[in-house]
Amino acid sequence: MFVMKLAILITGEYRTFEFCRKTMKFLDQSTLDKDVYFSTWNKTIIDNPFTKDKQISDTPITRKVTTNEIQSALGMPAKIQVHDYDIVCPKRSLAMRTGWRLGFKMIEESNTSYDYVYVLRPDLFFKGKSIFEVGEFVNFENTIGLPKDPYVDGEIDDTTFFSTYDNIKKLFEDDVLDIIAEHGNWHAKFRNYIEQKKFKLGLIPMTDRNNLIARFPMTSKTKFPMVQKNYLRLLDGYTLQ
Repeated sequence: MFVMKLAILITGEYRTFEFCRKTMKFLDQSTLDKDVYFSTWNKTIIDNPFTKDKQISDTPITRKVTTNEIQSALGMPAKIQVHDYDIVCPKRSLAMRTGWRLGFKMIEESNTSYDYVYVLRPDLFFKGKSIFEVGEFVNFENTIGLPKDPYVDGEIDDTTFFSTYDNIKKLFEDDVLDIIAEHGNWHAKFRNYIEQKKFKLGLIPMTDRNNLIARFPMTSKTKFPMVQKNYLRLLDGYTLQ
């Protein structure tokens, strides 16, 4: 039986990771031979924070992010880097691409041999079973796994990627990512870029938009009532203000 060595890279703006972490059950899956890496920057903006009376505020808040906070929320061993926001994110449109590269550099510098890499944002809320519970990861040896079908809307979602170590390395190594990000709808251009690199694109099992909800809390008060309901369940008395 093939047992994969997995690197899980959580990278991007911290936002509401302390809540979303509770839904990332795959991090606690003891049957996985995995190492966890976390790459973010030292401040985060919460678009619509909940107030003490559990209403959504129109006023964004900016707060600091520390290594100790991340380690506490993770509750498990991990390699963590917290970068200076003003250096890493001189242009906000480039932040995600910069985060991918910095995070993957940690994996490379570990000198550990990995079969697969799972890349995800800190602010993702998982409802369904993970790809590891479904057990179909071997289908992604020649494919970049995505959370939604790029052939439906012509765009690449930036929330999760899953593939072999070599594929993810190739995906993140090119400066074309920065050029794409500066011109209009980079999600559509990113799809073209991936296809030009001769990657196949596929759906990650049980991780489509019905089971994966990003960016908690959402920026709309009324558009995502289910999101708000699930988010409120995670509050456990904790308040952001």
